[in-house]
Amino acid sequence: MLESLESHFSPSDIEERLSSSWLYEAAAKTWAFWLPEEALITVRKGGYYSISPKPGLRIIAINSNLCYTLNWWQVYDHVDPSGMLKWMMDQLLDAESKGQKVHILGHLPPGYVDCWSVWSREFMRIINRFHEIIVTQFYGHTHYEEYKVGFDAAGNPSATSYIGGSVSTYTDLNPNYKIFWVDKDTMDLVDHETWIFNLTEANLNSPEVKPNWYQLYSARRDLGLPSLSPHNLYQLALSMVEDDELFTRYYGYYVKNGDTSLAKGCDAECKQNILCGLVTMDYGDQSHCDLIKSRMRAW
Repeated sequence: MLESLESHFSPSDIEERLSSSWLYEAAAKTWAFWLPEEALITVRKGGYYSISPKPGLRIIAINSNLCYTLNWWQVYDHVDPSGMLKWMMDQLLDAESKGQKVHILGHLPPGYVDCWSVWSREFMRIINRFHEIIVTQFYGHTHYEEYKVGFDAAGNPSATSYIGGSVSTYTDLNPNYKIFWVDKDTMDLVDHETWIFNLTEANLNSPEVKPNWYQLYSARRDLGLPSLSPHNLYQLALSMVEDDELFTRYYGYYVKNGDTSLAKGCDAECKQNILCGLVTMDYGDQSHCDLIKSRMRAW
C-alpha cells in the first residue's frame, strides 16, 4: 500500500511552533511498514518519496499540497517548496538511466483549478521532458470520476492522469473505488474499472444489510477505447462535444450514478466545464479548452 499527503500544512523548514515536521514524522513512522528508510528521508523532509516495488518500475509519490491555492503557506515559500520538483526531476533522470517506467501518485491533480497555474506549468514541463517513461499519474481531491490529458509544446497529447473519485459522497455522489489493470511486463496501463454502491438504496436498508457494490463501468469496454493512450483519451473528449449519448453516459460515470446529480442533469455550461477539465493539465494553458468551447458553439 502506497500513500500520499494533501492538506493545509506549513513547510517543514520554518520555526518549530509553526512547522509541519510533526506531520511528516508521523507519516514516516506510519509508512515505515511499507517504505524503505531511503524513501522515509524525503517523507520527513516534505511528505514525498520514491520507491521501486519491482524491477523496471518506479513509483513517485508527490506532496501536491505544495501547489494548493488554499495552502496559505505558499506565500511564505512559493518557489519549489521543499525542493520537490527538483527532487522529482532527479528521480526521473535516474529512472530514465535505469530503463524504468514511472507511475506518479498524488492527491491534488495538476491542471485543476485548486493547483497554482505556475506550479502546474513547471510540473508539466517536467512531465513532457520524461513523457516516454512516465506511464500515467493517479490523483484524488475532486471526488469525481474523471481523467486529464496533458500536451507538449507542439500541442500534441503527451500525458494522462486519472482522478479516482472517493469513498466520500461529497457532494451528490455515490461512494466508489477503482481498479487499475497494468501489464506486468511493460508496466503500461491496460484498463481501469470503477465500482460503486447506491447510497440512496443503502440508506433505505437496515444497518445489517451490507451495501451492494457493483461495477459501474470499464474504460475500454464502455467508452470504446482501443487503448488508454493520451491520443485516444483526447479524441474521447472531442467526440463527446457532438455525441450527446456518449457524453450522457460519461456524465453518469463522472458523478458515479449519484441519484441527485443525475436528477439535476448537466446543461451546456456544465458539459463545457467537464470537457475542458479533461483537456487541461496545465491550468495556464487554456488552448485546448478554447477548442472545446468553439466546437460546442459551432455544434
